[in-house]
Amino acid sequence: MTLSVAQGFETFLGRLIALESQRAAVARHRASVEASLRGALDIYLFRETGSFSHGTGIRGHCDVDLLASIKGQRPGSSDTALAWVKNALAASFPYTPVRISRPAVVIAFAGGDET
Repeated sequence: MTLSVAQGFETFLGRLIALESQRAAVARHRASVEASLRGALDIYLFRETGSFSHGTGIRGHCDVDLLASIKGQRPGSSDTALAWVKNALAASFPYTPVRISRPAVVIAFAGGDET
């Protein structure tokens, strides 16, 4: 079967977008990360942003960006704030690698396939 350029492009794009199973995993991880941070820190705002949430992330090559605004005492530095977040997440996910990768904290769910 011969495809038109438009059909070929649509097929190609379909291979780039996240699968429904990946979207479901993101929803589970987002909920567990939010619960972890809200349980350990005084969170003012928590939201998802970035290419994955906008539907423009490339399957297998994008992570999920979560933004947390912390109320209360102002940290002495960004390193302090990152350490607060990392420590809260590491306590909640003791068998999952959690690391600081400035300017973010990265959780390597599913052996790093879901970050």
